[in-house]
Amino acid sequence: MTVRLLPLALIGVLLAAGCATKPADHTAPSGSGPVFGGYRDDSADPTDAAERRAVAKVREFYDTWSRLEGDPVASLDQLRAVADDPILTAWTEDILVRRSQSIIGSGAFRVVDATATDAGIPQRPKDTGAPAWVHVRVCLDISGLTWRDHDGVPSVDPKRPQRVRADLTVRDHAYPDPNGWRVTGDSAPQYAPCADS
Repeated sequence: MTVRLLPLALIGVLLAAGCATKPADHTAPSGSGPVFGGYRDDSADPTDAAERRAVAKVREFYDTWSRLEGDPVASLDQLRAVADDPILTAWTEDILVRRSQSIIGSGAFRVVDATATDAGIPQRPKDTGAPAWVHVRVCLDISGLTWRDHDGVPSVDPKRPQRVRADLTVRDHAYPDPNGWRVTGDSAPQYAPCADS
């Protein structure tokens, strides 16, 4: 009889332990994301998201431009990933003119500040076919950027300011595709000073 009591006693202890644990939570998961299929942030303001993407594209544009100015054999097709017409054609022609004169850039544009100042984001882009646009005011430090000819002689204005302003238009013709943003225009006059200069 003692042999049979041990297994029964063990089962009783296990059942008691199982009853003492915290009961299972049968409530549905909370949060804004779906249970399956990944996280989706429906709370983000489309204008805020567009402004962030446009500012990021501006920074990428200046990095690309600096790289192309310093490498006379790099393909200018790289500009297509960051710019679109009318500014794409103008900047491509500027770089080609300098390359034809053996003028090579060194250093880089440094974005001191880039701030979205205005935006036009279609509420129903698939219905209207209208592109999204963001205006971005940029302060650039150009003090470390120079161009030299094949003899090493600088070919920049020695009186140019150290910081200049750009007033860029960034458009997404494929909106809401987040990869469609391109710099398309600059309305600031040449060597316009930054607001804090």
